[in-house]
Amino acid sequence: AYTSAIADKQRVNMGDTTTVTFSTKNVTTKVKKVEYSFLYPNKYLDVVSVKPYGTYKGYLDVTSTSTPFNSTYTKMTITATTLGDLATTGITGDTSLVDLTFKTKDVYYKGPMTFDDPTGTSRFFSAVYTNVDDSKVSTQGIQPYFYITPTYSLMRSAVQAEGLASGIDNAGNI
Repeated sequence: AYTSAIADKQRVNMGDTTTVTFSTKNVTTKVKKVEYSFLYPNKYLDVVSVKPYGTYKGYLDVTSTSTPFNSTYTKMTITATTLGDLATTGITGDTSLVDLTFKTKDVYYKGPMTFDDPTGTSRFFSAVYTNVDDSKVSTQGIQPYFYITPTYSLMRSAVQAEGLASGIDNAGNI
C-alpha cells in the first residue's frame, strides 16, 4: 500500500489556487481511517479548504490541524474517518479520499512545492492507515509536485561607490 498526493495543476501562478488530492493505492486491507502528516512552506501557501473527495462526501469525516514547525514550515495533519456502513466494510483498492486546496501567496517565488516528512527528516510525507480490525499500516506518500510561477519580473541590485571600493587610508589616499 502507498499514498499519492496529486495536484490538479502542475504550474500555479502567484495568487491562484490548486487542489491536491490524496489517494490510496494498492490497499488490500479494509481501511476505516487514514491520517496524512506533512510539512508545507507557509511562506508561499495558505490552506483554503480540506474536504472529502467528491465521491466520499457524506461517507468521510475529514478534520485537519495545523501547527507551526519553524519559521518556514507548518505541520499539517489531515484525518479522514469513515462513517456509517463504510466504517465496518472499510475502503480498499485505489481511490481518492481527500481534497486539500491551497492558495499561493503573492510573494515572489519561482520553484517547486513539495510536502516533507512531519519530522523534517525526509522528503516524503507520511500516511497511516487504520484498518477495521484496528491494525495500522504506515506508508510514505508520493509527492504532490507543483511549480509556482511568478506573475511579474523582479530585478535586484546594489549600489557601491567605486572610489570607495578599496577604502581610504589614514593619510586620505584612496
